[in-house]
Amino acid sequence: MTTILTEDRTEEDVAHDEAVALDWERFQILLNICFEHYTHVDTKLSLENFTRMVVTIGNDFTGDTFDKIPKKGRDRLLGEIITKAVNHDMKKHRDPNKVVFKSLVKDLVERAHDDDHKKSKAPSHDVTAFEFVAGLLFKYGIKNQGQKYSSSTISNWCDKK
Repeated sequence: MTTILTEDRTEEDVAHDEAVALDWERFQILLNICFEHYTHVDTKLSLENFTRMVVTIGNDFTGDTFDKIPKKGRDRLLGEIITKAVNHDMKKHRDPNKVVFKSLVKDLVERAHDDDHKKSKAPSHDVTAFEFVAGLLFKYGIKNQGQKYSSSTISNWCDKK
């Protein structure tokens, strides 16, 4: 009997497993950003719209390995984040945690950089990691007072102080 612990694993198997893990990580980061955006004091997002947003992300998300995140895991994560939002609303507590939001955005920028988006602020024809993340946030309705977050704002959040 062969188990996963004793099985000879090829480099291809390891690379595949790492890509799967990155897909799940990106998906979870994106859901957490949505939650932080929802709980921000300036966001006037209803629970209904928040739920639609995360379900849309769940249906649209495409990773390196998964065309679609597997339904069972996706639905569980969506259920957890929606439950978290409902509990938040029940407490009537709308205290934004911008530090958490910024750190999650920074994580998403790191993932974009890992996917060969440069961090360089110098003008070029390539989409930088900051521009990519700004576009991703905007695509899913995470906006800065109704506008798209600028790549420079996202870059500033990523700068070490």
